[in-house]
Amino acid sequence: MQQARLAETVPDLASASIALNTSLVYVGQAVGSGIGGVLFAQGAFTAMGYVGIGFLLASCGLIAVTWQRERPLTAVP
Repeated sequence: MQQARLAETVPDLASASIALNTSLVYVGQAVGSGIGGVLFAQGAFTAMGYVGIGFLLASCGLIAVTWQRERPLTAVP
């Protein structure tokens, strides 16, 4: 669904925007795994939940800031 929206937004740059999106998904997975690995190595098992909640709240805040509501179409007289 997300890739379809990216391709629909700018059809001429669809392949580049999808590739960039996929790359950033992989970067996010790597960062999350790295942070989890460090916490695991430190024995901070309960901190993992708090760090996860922190990332969840940060992502919800980012969505709230960048949310664009669709404007209803109005008839032009």
